[in-house]
Amino acid sequence: MDSSIASRVPNEVLEKIFFETNPDREKTPFTPNYALTQLALVSKRFATLAQRELYRILYLGLERPDAVRALARLCDTIADKPALAANVRGIFYSLSSSAHAAENLFLAELVFKCPRLVDFEMNQWAPNTTVLIDALTHCKTLQSVRITGDEGDIYGDTPFCRVSKFWALLQGWPDLRRVVVEPILALDIRSRANAPPPTVTPDACSSLIFVNLEAVPMHDENLRILSAIAPHLAVLTIHDNTMELAEMVPPPTTQTLSAALVRWKHSLTSLEIAPEMGDNLDPHLHPILSTMPQLRSLSLRSSHLAPLSLASGFPVLSALKFTIEAGQVGEVLSSLRAQGGLPALRKLRIRFSESNQRADDSVLEELQDVCDERDIQLDCPGL
Repeated sequence: MDSSIASRVPNEVLEKIFFETNPDREKTPFTPNYALTQLALVSKRFATLAQRELYRILYLGLERPDAVRALARLCDTIADKPALAANVRGIFYSLSSSAHAAENLFLAELVFKCPRLVDFEMNQWAPNTTVLIDALTHCKTLQSVRITGDEGDIYGDTPFCRVSKFWALLQGWPDLRRVVVEPILALDIRSRANAPPPTVTPDACSSLIFVNLEAVPMHDENLRILSAIAPHLAVLTIHDNTMELAEMVPPPTTQTLSAALVRWKHSLTSLEIAPEMGDNLDPHLHPILSTMPQLRSLSLRSSHLAPLSLASGFPVLSALKFTIEAGQVGEVLSSLRAQGGLPALRKLRIRFSESNQRADDSVLEELQDVCDERDIQLDCPGL
């Protein structure tokens, strides 16, 4: 029986308390929540609430010899208790050491049986993902998708799916807000002979705001697709993964990147362009970037944006990571000294394109003084 005090606490409050019983999951997602087991012993009411919390997010870190059987039992439980299935909001899955293909089948069954699933994270995968991809295709409620894994640990170096299929998946999730695909070889970028171009539905991902696609080479075609389907993108990272891929992929042209940035002019808050892209882009991005009203974080190199162009615009930019030549430190200093130059800047991180470069000590000292005067946190080689 509930105590007199606990009985007067609303379920909504208890649910929030139960949610906070395992803070380690924020740092280590697959950490078991043993506190829920103890709470379930207090009363029937606590047991019901603890079970809801237990099944709200399914953390399937299956480093155990009976991983497949454990997944099968979970599928049976979900099938027998539709209320629990409807309570599931997230599935966080880590491939077992056995990497059995049946894991994909049971994982697909879980996705099919959870009608209100919003978060899906997969850390490595077993071969033959066809059934799982089919299940994800039919899951129209997803808001966050993350596919990760260490490059050397992907079983048999088997791609999760083709890039063209991946674009189709994204366009089938109308509520998607965040997508991350981090292993470089997670997607098969090879083109098939006579394969039709991916189907593109304009604004299909109108809720998508966060994109980090290390596995998708952002050449012109892929960048056009992303800008077409995601009109309100807020956070974008453009990786330079051409050297690691099996075939060389040309980087996006300045014209295509500029068109995409114009599309996201009023929504983009963070942009990172890998410095390894080097001189693949011309320094003609200032007219677009400098007038973005929401852009707060920027990471790129001086071949993408001339240092002197920082003297105007960028009204809310607060964090800048800039890869430059050592001789360009003075140009950055001039931009900071200019009237109205980077008025909202609070963090400036400078890196040199070559590790053995060194800027003039007197210029570095002046840069430090200006940053101190403006309360800007400076991180620069030589200081």
